[in-house]
Amino acid sequence: MNPMTVPPSRHSIPEQAAPRHDAKVIAKGAGVNLLGTLARTIKSASFILMTRLFGAEVFGLYVLGWSVIDLLSRFSMFGLEKGVMKFAIQHRVDKNEDAVHRTLGEAILVGLIVSAVMTGLSYVVAPVIAVHVFHKPELTRGLRILTFSIPFLTLSHVLLAASKSLKIMRFEAYVKSIAEPLVMFAAAGLCFVIGWRFSGITFAHLAAAAGGTVFALYCFRRLFSLKACVRGMRSVHLWSEMTRFSLPVVCYDLLYILMMRLDALMLGYYLPAVQVGIYGIAVEIALLTKKIRHWFEPIFVPIISELHHQRQMNRLEENFSLVTRWFLTITIPFFFGIVLIGRDLLAVFGPEFTVGGLSLTLLTLSQILYGSMGSGDLLLMMAGHPYLNLMNTALVLVLNFGLGLFLI
Repeated sequence: MNPMTVPPSRHSIPEQAAPRHDAKVIAKGAGVNLLGTLARTIKSASFILMTRLFGAEVFGLYVLGWSVIDLLSRFSMFGLEKGVMKFAIQHRVDKNEDAVHRTLGEAILVGLIVSAVMTGLSYVVAPVIAVHVFHKPELTRGLRILTFSIPFLTLSHVLLAASKSLKIMRFEAYVKSIAEPLVMFAAAGLCFVIGWRFSGITFAHLAAAAGGTVFALYCFRRLFSLKACVRGMRSVHLWSEMTRFSLPVVCYDLLYILMMRLDALMLGYYLPAVQVGIYGIAVEIALLTKKIRHWFEPIFVPIISELHHQRQMNRLEENFSLVTRWFLTITIPFFFGIVLIGRDLLAVFGPEFTVGGLSLTLLTLSQILYGSMGSGDLLLMMAGHPYLNLMNTALVLVLNFGLGLFLI
């Protein structure tokens, strides 16, 4: 195992050179994440394959099932990813390596316990959700298959958060942008050959989650001592500093994912699966703007945590303005491209998808508006004010639900 990588302290950087240094760090991290986004074209290729092979209806059932599981999995993640990013970074700044491994051990143990419980509960309630909520009995089997991806999702997020706490972005790109989409692409093709339809897509998703977790563990062991993390599990307390921080964070994450998935869930309740599938593809393309934000977000989070811990607020404000400016410079041309060729992009997934052209344009615009202000939630969270994010997201969720009832 390689020793834990520790970047140079920001205290050693001259004050006049600090903004240029921060911009260089952000740009380098964003560049790595850009490569990851380009690599995620494999995921887009897998979606094209699935829609072409299985059709809009089966893909719509998959979108609906994954929306449910994605929401339920947030319970098991318990805000641990952001907890690791906050406390592991602070302990590293204080040069306390034992505390870093205790934090990681606590996050892994809590995540595994909660995810095991959530997997069991989700498996049991899957028929109720499929039959009594969405009135689609054929959704039951796929939902139950997808529930087994919950522990893999939780563990991989915690492991990758550990590497991001060291400002190492490439491992997340390797896992989420290359390994998982490749496994899903191959597994979906294999399942189609076997003759599995909806079950095939969900099995492909499960295989991708499991494969990504194995690779994430391999990357984690290159940076941290797994034995030290296991030793740190012995001192885990139920009401620790990290769990106190994570409680409002998990509530925020749940509300945020519900806000993001509410439209698909409401469509699944009111409309046939075919229309859910068409809308799901429009969302997937529109969320490319969110991925642009994610070029900067993983590297920006540790910088926020570190600068706030050191009370360097002026540099924090400069970096926030810099990231917002770069985001808008990239996404505004992207929006005009969607206006011009949005329907042609949808046609790649199948002729029935072109009716989603207007939805694609509106969704893209909404994501750009959100992304231009979206780093504010990170600032509040890393500054120790997660309850403000919680209140804001709850308000938006209520508005989203009300508009959904009126417009659908």
